Amino acid sequence: QRYQIACDLVDAGVLWANWFRDAGVLTRRRDTLAQLGVEWQLIEPDALREWIHSARYHGALFEPNAMHLDPLAYARGLAQAAIGQGVDVRETSRVLRMERLRGGGFRLHTGGGRADVRQVLLATGGYLSGLDARIDRAVLPIATYVMTTEPLGTRLYDCLTSEAAVYDSRFAFDYYRPLADTRLLWGGRIAVRERSPEDVRRLLYRDMLRVFPQLQGVRIDYGWSGLMSYARHQMPQLGGDGKGLWWAQAFGGHGLAPTTVAGELLAAAIARGDEAWREFARFGVNSALRPWGYLAAQARYNWLQMRDAHKDRRERRSN
Repeated sequence: QRYQIACDLVDAGVLWANWFRDAGVLTRRRDTLAQLGVEWQLIEPDALREWIHSARYHGALFEPNAMHLDPLAYARGLAQAAIGQGVDVRETSRVLRMERLRGGGFRLHTGGGRADVRQVLLATGGYLSGLDARIDRAVLPIATYVMTTEPLGTRLYDCLTSEAAVYDSRFAFDYYRPLADTRLLWGGRIAVRERSPEDVRRLLYRDMLRVFPQLQGVRIDYGWSGLMSYARHQMPQLGGDGKGLWWAQAFGGHGLAPTTVAGELLAAAIARGDEAWREFARFGVNSALRPWGYLAAQARYNWLQMRDAHKDRRERRSN
């Protein structure tokens, strides 16, 4: 709001929909969050069907103090706000090499020149910078998949009568939200490799029909994959070496709000020596043990996915 960023912000909350018949899934999380001072509202199954027109879910928790937006438009808006305050933004100028200068600071080499700077912040997420081996080794780049449907018009309201974003209670959950032009943006799955747009569309279309069979036959206009960064300790890595090098990574798919906070913390550290970032210092940049870390991550994902599927089948048989 301060910078008037047009990013399709929808202040309609988020629904955590229960994939399972076990109502304790919801009440346990609600009670845990309440102990932390966070209020999520319990939505009973019959009431939820007034929001989400699917037989797939068995109630939900509603987080009213949440919103969703277009993250690319948000990032561009932040860049424009920074430029408006005198920041020099250089796009398409990838840093190929970084060297420390004897008197302090760094020399950054790009394809078209070089720049001498006092401090450097590495914040490339799953797209490793290649500039500091220790920082790169501390994360696993993990892919997730997203697609958008064609504009659905009134068919969107056959599925949703809420503007809230939705994700479900499985470990390998779906996540989706309605867009202003009546498309449905749908994401899910993680893997140690990216996939082609065609594969993404095929996989996620199948996932979508498990929830909304009424969308059979809709066109999928776009599909893509992207890399997230994960640390072994599953916490963000924020830090500095005391010699001008800073890093912020390992947000593990929860980047929108936490990266904004991280940016504020590290900007305050660089600009005025604020030390609030040290709250994160204990979550270090220990090695993610690639390539074995990839195998462990994929094996754990597959195991938890199978566990959820087994629980789902067991509930269906007993009902």
